[in-house]
Amino acid sequence: MNTPQIILAYLAGVIDSDGSISIAVDTWRVRNKGHAPFYSENIALGQCDSEAVQLCQETFGGHIRIDKSRGEHRRPMHFWGTTDRN
Repeated sequence: MNTPQIILAYLAGVIDSDGSISIAVDTWRVRNKGHAPFYSENIALGQCDSEAVQLCQETFGGHIRIDKSRGEHRRPMHFWGTTDRN
């Protein structure tokens, strides 16, 4: 990946303000098979404007979804997300 540092710094700020970084744990394997739990890293971003969301997908891959507006005077939300598989 040969992404300019200014883009990475911008996306770090966008994710810090309007995104989330989390680790999900799936304990189904522990309860049903007696195996160790499975951990998965997730990064997500949600904004009304699509530019930063599209830039995240172009830079890191992942998927985008658009939710309809939830009211007459509200805008649609653009969401980007990726997991450790990407």
